[in-house]
Amino acid sequence: MNPGKNGKARVVSDATRREFIGLGLLAGAVLALGAPGTALARRADAPAKSLRILILGGSGFLGPAVIDAALARGHTITVFNRGMTEKKKEELYGEHLPEGVQRLIGNRDPDKHADAKDPTTPKGLSQLEGAATWDAVVDTSGYVPRIVKSSAELLRERVKHYTFISSVSVYAAMTEPGGDESRPLATIDNPNDEEFQHPLKYGALKALSEQAAEAAMPGRVCNIRPGFIVGPWD
Repeated sequence: MNPGKNGKARVVSDATRREFIGLGLLAGAVLALGAPGTALARRADAPAKSLRILILGGSGFLGPAVIDAALARGHTITVFNRGMTEKKKEELYGEHLPEGVQRLIGNRDPDKHADAKDPTTPKGLSQLEGAATWDAVVDTSGYVPRIVKSSAELLRERVKHYTFISSVSVYAAMTEPGGDESRPLATIDNPNDEEFQHPLKYGALKALSEQAAEAAMPGRVCNIRPGFIVGPWD
């Protein structure tokens, strides 16, 4: 993911829609920095079907690049987050979510309000409840299994595919060359430990989060395990 001339993330990929392994792999294409090709966000060819995509997160990290790429291909986007980063971007830089993107406010943690200092703000996943359906979910903000489990279980009857942005850190070790997805995963003594910012716990918690999503939606989850993702609003 490279910044373009205007400072926004520019996603380079020569993937086609058929390579998206099911409905939710738009994020996989965003991360596929392969041989030089057409910038996905600039592709003129529209997909055969416009998809309804829900992004958990969306304000920073990979989110803005996924939004730009999806909108360029004619998809409909909903974002679910606390709204805090968007508020800062609007106040400081006058940046807003692209026109047509629906915003739902809440907290990935079911026990917390969107704004911890304001109990009148939506609590937990409440704004995701209801009859709304999506073709795919892209989870860019899951770090602990309890929270990923909550969103995946809530959405499993109303979405077709769940893409979880994991991390290359899920592997226990990467010292031997030639490894693939079958190499052992990192583990943690206490699976209820949620100190995900600890460098020795982050990967193990991401691995458990992958498993939590798969348990909630068997056969409908794709785990993307990137290395560093660098761009505006990481």
